Formats: sequence, structure tokens, C-alpha cells
Amino acid sequence: MSTFVSPCSPSSSLRLIQAASNILDVPNFFWESEPTLHPLYFAIREYLEITPRIKVLNERCRVFLELAEILSDSIADTKMSTITWIIIVLIVVSIAVTVTEVGLRFGILEKGKNERAGLVPKVGIANRNWTRADFNAPQLQAICGAEFVGRTFAEADL
Repeated sequence: MSTFVSPCSPSSSLRLIQAASNILDVPNFFWESEPTLHPLYFAIREYLEITPRIKVLNERCRVFLELAEILSDSIADTKMSTITWIIIVLIVVSIAVTVTEVGLRFGILEKGKNERAGLVPKVGIANRNWTRADFNAPQLQAICGAEFVGRTFAEADL
């Protein structure tokens, strides 16, 4: 499986510069084997306008790299904007849930308070300080749990 590498990607820009330097250099063949072909090589290179073409390609590649960087930054900004809005919505939902919870608890407490107020007689019994003299012997035994006092768990099974 082969992967496509854009000719203007940052990794290929180095290759492009290296290719340009390799194309612009005179091959060893013209230096070592056939020095008489050296002027012909220069003439062909000038005729094909290799140097200006490489400069134009490098400039176009630089423009494409800048465009790709701008598009990448724009996409990143859009994603960050979306993430920011998601966070804002989550915070608003959290605040709404908390306010609802507080409201429900307050309502439940008020309802319980009203129910308790309705069950208690209005003669002031709730605010009274109770003493031992207010109860008879069976009531005191029931309040204090006299039937359980002095018994152990082993005796409860018998």
C-alpha cells in the first residue's frame, strides 16, 4: 500500500530543495568521464530554463504551504470555537440542574414544614418544655424503653 505525499507538504519541501540542488549541480559524469560534454550540459540547462523553473516551483510550493497553514489554523479555530460553545452549554446545563435541585429541595422542605404545622395542635405544644411530671409511669416506661433496659440479646431469643 502506498501513501500519497503532497508535493507541497513540509516533508517534501526539503526533498524539493534537495532535488533543485541536485538538478542544478553538474553531474560527476561531465567532470570525470566526458569533460567535453560539460558545455553542452550548460547549454541544455540554459535552453530548458531549469534554474528559473525551479525557483518558480519553489515559490509556488511556498505559497501552497502558507495556504495549507492558514486553512489548518482556520480549521483548528473552528474546532476550538465549537468546543468552547459545548463547554458553555454544559456549564449552563449544570447551573440549571443545580438551581432545579435547590428549588425542589426547598419545595420539599416547605411542604414538609407545612404538613408538620398542620399535624401539631395549635395550643403551643411544640414549644413547650416537657418535664417528668407531665407523663405517667406507663408513658415514661414507653418513652425510655423500659421493656428493653436490662435485657441482653441472648435473652431476646428465648
